[in-house]
Amino acid sequence: MKLRFAAIALSATLVACGGGSGDTDSDVDADGVPLIGGGIDPTDSDVGETIDFEEDNVIDLTDTFADGCEGGSGTDIDSSTSRWDDNCRLQVGGEHQISSYTQGVQRIVFCRNPDSDIANIGAFADGNFGPMTREEVRRFQTAEGIGADGIVGPETWGALQDVLELLGVNEDDGSDAHGVALPGNCANVVQFYQQRSGTQLTGWTMARTIGSNESVPFSVGPPVQ
Repeated sequence: MKLRFAAIALSATLVACGGGSGDTDSDVDADGVPLIGGGIDPTDSDVGETIDFEEDNVIDLTDTFADGCEGGSGTDIDSSTSRWDDNCRLQVGGEHQISSYTQGVQRIVFCRNPDSDIANIGAFADGNFGPMTREEVRRFQTAEGIGADGIVGPETWGALQDVLELLGVNEDDGSDAHGVALPGNCANVVQFYQQRSGTQLTGWTMARTIGSNESVPFSVGPPVQ
């Protein structure tokens, strides 16, 4: 994977550097295996069948995704839209506390805070939204003039995206490579990729490790190990 950088090179300082639907688990097809959160039972012999997950008597293929960020605000479970303010809410004890969404947030708040007491981004960005992450999010919110509640909701998601800057273009797939803008600890290091559909910017992925050419989902899925 090649990157064409817009007048900057990678830094070597890597080391320094919404409402739920109320759905509950249910054994819709009475095979003894519950459908978790309205999802698909992978052991079911008829996985391909269409099910009315919302119990509204309307069978709709979109029902499997109707819950969105189940357990909190937001609708986008995998950053498939161009803006981040519809991504799932993150907080201590929340539905998506452990996720690659959390890992991406941890990278940004670490990189954006040059006075952080945290020494190593790799150890901090473990994908678990615990008390330390909450405090770093509060610092970020204070710096950005947002109510410092330590919760990543729509306004904070928007602010997190707004501190990214374009670093270059992936010549293999045409995606845009982004890093965290100064001031901070990780200047000019690729952290995220934004995809394109023709000339239109669409969804986001995350660098496997900061500065990496390999991208991984930026989503409610498990963090990168």
